[in-house]
Amino acid sequence: MNNGINENVRTLMAATGLSEGEATEKLSLRVRVSRSDSPACMNLARDVESLLSRTVSIVDLNMECDVEIALGTKYVTTAPLQIWTSLDGDTLSLSAQNDHGERGDVVPGGIEDIHGLLRKIAACYLCGFTLSNALGLLADRNPPSTATVDSPALTVRFSDLGIQPGLLNSEVILRDTVLVGAGGVANGFLWAAEELRIVGELTIVDPKKVHRGNLNRCLYFVPRDVGASKSSLLAQRFNRPGLAVTAYEGDLASYLSTRPGNKVTRVITTVDSRRARRSVQNDLPLEVIDASTTDISEIIVHSHRQPTKDACLACIYPHVVNEQQQDEHTAENLGITVDDVRKPLIDEALATKLCTNFPTLDKAALINTALDTLYKSMCGEGQLRTPAGKQASAPFAFISNLAGALLALELVRFDTKNHVADDTNYLFLSPWHAPHRHLRAKKPRLADCAFCSQLGTAKAWQTVWPDVFSQATEPS
Repeated sequence: MNNGINENVRTLMAATGLSEGEATEKLSLRVRVSRSDSPACMNLARDVESLLSRTVSIVDLNMECDVEIALGTKYVTTAPLQIWTSLDGDTLSLSAQNDHGERGDVVPGGIEDIHGLLRKIAACYLCGFTLSNALGLLADRNPPSTATVDSPALTVRFSDLGIQPGLLNSEVILRDTVLVGAGGVANGFLWAAEELRIVGELTIVDPKKVHRGNLNRCLYFVPRDVGASKSSLLAQRFNRPGLAVTAYEGDLASYLSTRPGNKVTRVITTVDSRRARRSVQNDLPLEVIDASTTDISEIIVHSHRQPTKDACLACIYPHVVNEQQQDEHTAENLGITVDDVRKPLIDEALATKLCTNFPTLDKAALINTALDTLYKSMCGEGQLRTPAGKQASAPFAFISNLAGALLALELVRFDTKNHVADDTNYLFLSPWHAPHRHLRAKKPRLADCAFCSQLGTAKAWQTVWPDVFSQATEPS
């Protein structure tokens, strides 16, 4: 049985305009993963089942199914939709065969034993391809829709993601590093990092508790975790020899107040809003490695090291008009002020106000949680709606975990000489389609960036990091 089914229904409804009944019916898919007994096929099958089970149902080998995914074996069912897979160290190739045409014998695709991070990236694309064909989901259209998928084939070349020979065997040493956020992308990052040579120390910073809406995409969380600290659970469950992982149940600003000099060298950011990312930039980390998702349609990856004349996190996520509109609508719906909406966490005064407006809320549970989380939860439960009249929704599991895997890849690229070789700091892609080799880019600084362009920014850098920034250093 899949987890977070209601969240997935809301996501599909928000993406396509389907009714709750129609979305529920589409997500009642039964998927079987048929595989050979080779270790490569068994590992890939495990990854695919872990991801898909958060969205649809995975059935046993002796049960009827609607979709069959074949890994290193011939099809063994007459499922209406069958997915052929071939995987090696360079390429993932997929094709879909449905019951609208003549079927013949199909030679099994080869599944090679490749690096674990490549395998997990491939698993994410395989899950997206399966869902796209099974649901008829054209997520890249504006607006997204459900229709017949015209091109039931996908080829992903790993080199197009910036993966160079030998890159993934590099050792990454984490010192003075914080993972900010412990939600879906952070879960995906750690899931992918299981396959890397990472040593040192990592602190996971997040003030939030596990919510039932997290279960549709967070691979380290299960239903019994609802109400427990996200950061603490991840620190307990992510184990890598040579890597010491600790948790801090609070936001980044409060964590920095416990640090020498109130600063940290590197942040790996997975927070869930543009405003939160700009706030991270204002905390003046020297190095930023970031990944985000936009509903179910896109993934952004960014990294930079200060001092730089190129884009910072605030350049990548500038304030946009619809943020103001969203803030005003949220304030109106919740009966609070826009200033309340912009608080990083709910304090006691705001919790009191919210409980006055919504008596069923638990004041103690609200304090030190993010208002975005509460608002999304209430939208999902039908109590509130977004400005466009849509219910707030979260990505499917394969999207959040693909973003996390690409974040882990960016960490390796950033920490090795290979990163300097192509000099890019930005990746933008659709999780539903093969990446294009030119999607990696070098983003310049925004002339009107709310962080970079401020006169006080240079002085702040020089004050906090005097050994890095001299008086002659340009504002960064």
